[in-house]
Amino acid sequence: MNTLIDQLAAANPVPEPPHGDADALLAAILAEPRRTRARRRPARAVAVVATLAAATAAVLVATSAGGNSLADRAYAAALPGKAVVHEVVLTSWHGLNDDKTLGTERLEAWYHPADGRARRLYDTEGDRIEIVVDANGRLILRGGDVGPNWTSSDDPAFVRKNSTDFLHEFRVAYVNQQLEDAGPATFDGRPAHAFRVKQPGVTEETWYVDAKTAQPLGEVRRFAGTGGQVVTRRLTTYAKLPATAANLAALTP
Repeated sequence: MNTLIDQLAAANPVPEPPHGDADALLAAILAEPRRTRARRRPARAVAVVATLAAATAAVLVATSAGGNSLADRAYAAALPGKAVVHEVVLTSWHGLNDDKTLGTERLEAWYHPADGRARRLYDTEGDRIEIVVDANGRLILRGGDVGPNWTSSDDPAFVRKNSTDFLHEFRVAYVNQQLEDAGPATFDGRPAHAFRVKQPGVTEETWYVDAKTAQPLGEVRRFAGTGGQVVTRRLTTYAKLPATAANLAALTP
């Protein structure tokens, strides 16, 4: 990894959800008022509905009377709806067998999933990268290795990764039924509940959730092998703000 952009791509991956951006779609479904009158669907829509059935069932569990497990409540708490999401994520890299810090990163970001806009501020070892995604999916960035002037990127994977909040990965794991209950634990010295997730290329990935508030606190990934590392990401700020003009202004540079 020779550039800060390479580091961002490697340290903050976003897994591809099945059938497109399922969590955004399901959040929109939950945000819509319930309709009392069913509409007939054209035949061509039947296949689309069938592919979304499993994911829809997963999100409805969190809102039904029986869906009251900690994972259900954590997923429901992580759905952005129509809010402006403000988050701060602190990341650190350590050696696999020691506590020596190999690198740190601070991410402060704002997202508006209702229209796809996002703004991210990365601070990595004295360098800042600012990334902005507009409602048309156009991404611009500046800082770090790309310099002080705005540069655009049309890489779909890079745009998608920078349009999604930190808890996107937790929601995808929940919808895919990948969260394995690992029992009580601690995270940064505070009581938590652990959930393990199997990811390709990751030796071990564990999410930590506050057992009382059901708020996800962060995750730890361990990469074994030569040059193995432990990557810890802490969600130190997470707020769902009303989509007022003042809060939406944070999405523009």
